[in-house]
Amino acid sequence: MTLEELSALEDEARARRELAGRDPAAHLAALAETLNTLCRKRNSRALRSGLPGSWDDLLIPYEEAVTVHRTLAGTAPDRFLPGLAESLHNVALPLGEVGRLPDAVSCREEAVALYRTLAATDPAGYLPRLGWTLRDLAVDLRELGRGAASEAARTEAEHIRRTPAGPAS
Repeated sequence: MTLEELSALEDEARARRELAGRDPAAHLAALAETLNTLCRKRNSRALRSGLPGSWDDLLIPYEEAVTVHRTLAGTAPDRFLPGLAESLHNVALPLGEVGRLPDAVSCREEAVALYRTLAATDPAGYLPRLGWTLRDLAVDLRELGRGAASEAARTEAEHIRRTPAGPAS
């Protein structure tokens, strides 16, 4: 993802934010999806080649994605819990980068709980995401000095990685 492509996503988020401000019922879900896409792409870019600017400045849309998805999930959980889980997973990276590792762990733990719920009915769709989130949670827990909890999360993530996700029975 180039910086120009990220800039285009930021412009799209601004436009959708304006529309959602005028008519939330019609545009809030599209804003939520755009924010998650922007945050996912930023995380990918940051992990590969870095991002210009500080994480403090970049954190705002991540937190906004969580807030918007939480609102939507409160009204239509079947439709918006997956987006909430993704936004919680996404926000943990910048939270850790700005020194808010305990907040990052809380977000990852909430995402793990949501992915567990989602994987119970759609293992093929959500077990891989649960595994990724557990893997990242293990790293954060280790950084906080919570070795036993880190090892438990790492072990579960490894188990999920080795277990094929079949259809829900």
